Amino acid sequence: MMLTRNEILKEIDNGNIVISDLNGTNLPKHLNNVAECSIDLHLGNVIIEFAKGEMVDFMEEPKYRIIEVDYANSIALYPNYFYLLCTKEVVYTNKFALILMLKSSIARNGIMHTLSGLVEPCFNDVITLEVT
Repeated sequence: MMLTRNEILKEIDNGNIVISDLNGTNLPKHLNNVAECSIDLHLGNVIIEFAKGEMVDFMEEPKYRIIEVDYANSIALYPNYFYLLCTKEVVYTNKFALILMLKSSIARNGIMHTLSGLVEPCFNDVITLEVT
């Protein structure tokens, strides 16, 4: 079952869905960007970029670089690279499983969210996106 905008707002009011900043301060509903059947989240300011074309050896630390992002300037994600990005907001729900999806406007630019898109009930942290 998918919640409508009004149902999402009601669950936020009831404390069953909590969107907060990294300091634990609950964000007002108008800052939660509640759409017709979803909540828009924002990207945090750190991107982890894994080395292109490297063999993955699970016995060794993977090769990656950490990129600090200033969203006032543009950023570029390159084809055939693997990135980890986190949301700026902390998400908590004790009642619902959440499905993480990219906005279609992002997907039309060739960016894909891969792997795990399910956030289980009682998860309480930023959400990590695996992006190619």
